[in-house]
Amino acid sequence: MQTSMLYTIGTALNRARAEGQSVDLLVEGAWLAGRVVASDSQGVVLEDGSTHVVVRLDRIAVVRVQGAGAALDEDARPMPGPRQTALVVDVA
Repeated sequence: MQTSMLYTIGTALNRARAEGQSVDLLVEGAWLAGRVVASDSQGVVLEDGSTHVVVRLDRIAVVRVQGAGAALDEDARPMPGPRQTALVVDVA
């Protein structure tokens, strides 16, 4: 039996939290950095040593996980993007 795992932003943040790794998040054009100290299905809390930042998950465009332990599972695949539809025009 073959299994696969969907690698989402939430998965990346949960793994970074479990491993104690720092992350960089791209949120509406700005990079935020810190350690994930809490997360749920709505958002994530980053700590950079002196401040805490709460970010809604639906605002995160990119997660960059720092450190060597950030490797993907062998069967991980990225979350699919929006469904694309093709417009076919017959000009003959």
